[in-house]
Amino acid sequence: MLFNKLFGKKQPKVNNNFLWVIPRPSQVLTDAQQDINDTSTELTTEAVAQLLLQCGVCATPVSHSVGASVINYNFKLTNLKDYNKAKKAPEAMTARLQRKVSFDPNAVTGADFAIAIERKSRSTVYFSNTFKRSTIAKQNAHPTAFILGTDTQGKVLETELGDSMPHMLVAGQAGGGKSVLLHSIICSILTKASPACTRFIFIDPKMVELSQYAGIPHIYSDSTIAPQVITDVRTAVNTLAHVCDIMDWRYQQMSVNPNIKFSELVVVVDELADLMMMSKKQVEDSIVRICQKGRAAKIRILIATQSPRASVITGLIRANIPGKIALRCATAIDSRICIEKNGAEMLNGRGDALLLHPSNNGALIRFQAAYISPSEIQNICNWWRDVSRCKEYQSA
Repeated sequence: MLFNKLFGKKQPKVNNNFLWVIPRPSQVLTDAQQDINDTSTELTTEAVAQLLLQCGVCATPVSHSVGASVINYNFKLTNLKDYNKAKKAPEAMTARLQRKVSFDPNAVTGADFAIAIERKSRSTVYFSNTFKRSTIAKQNAHPTAFILGTDTQGKVLETELGDSMPHMLVAGQAGGGKSVLLHSIICSILTKASPACTRFIFIDPKMVELSQYAGIPHIYSDSTIAPQVITDVRTAVNTLAHVCDIMDWRYQQMSVNPNIKFSELVVVVDELADLMMMSKKQVEDSIVRICQKGRAAKIRILIATQSPRASVITGLIRANIPGKIALRCATAIDSRICIEKNGAEMLNGRGDALLLHPSNNGALIRFQAAYISPSEIQNICNWWRDVSRCKEYQSA
């Protein structure tokens, strides 16, 4: 019954006879000016090498790269037996510098390890500038391609909810930058994808973060029901179960016609903990089913939580979601639950994050999430709410 109320008795058809006007970045994004990257007050590679020597590690500087929130110093060990000492050195260096220092085994070619040191004055990574530099803004990208921000070398980090990473988990404690990152992902897709190719189901039990997207035509709904963001917890739990029905229906259609094309359907859950408190077993079963079978049916799920605990992100959920992002976590245990490794507990907050991508052979990618302003989010949503953006396509 609830499925019929939410989605209608039949699957709503996206009218592909409409020509949707995709906004140019300059029409919805502001020209933000990047902060000046002043590194004159930061440590030199020789100074960091001297600190390592005081910790019993003899290493030769190879190179360094400046990121928005950290500087990565790459070193080559004089004696490879000192590798374990190098892993423990950041703890003593943190105490001396009064800044967060972390060990990174993913050093550049020619180096054995890297030391990431928190900057005294971090730079802001603006969504508008980062998006315009990305490849997804310049070419015909995947309908669910999005930017995350910039890595520790200042390069734009972009990915997609596609075949290699159909689903993603974003977790981290309050103040880590989860909400801003979530908006960057959603707005990246909305800036270049029409409702004909990408649809959303927004689940927001907190009734705060995703309410801004109410009324955009990308929201999956029946033609008789206005697009809405789902905020009721019980309705949200049932909606996840009915997404499985949508998935089964799509598989039935593909069995009849293997060449049938469906729009991408992205299910965004902003706070998983609230749903797990309501009905843990039902929510877990629905998420696992979507993760296991959703790829071929073009159904993706993006889950966010500020409670990275084992009772919320269960073992089954972790095992079935290939892409994971951890923002700052309170403990190393929370970090392992998020990304299967330690490290998130040493992040600086405010968008400093670690990405575990299935195509990266288990190596973590550190990046600074892009900041998108509330006015830019509003501009993007207002663009799509304007019915004049959709014009009926007249065939010859």
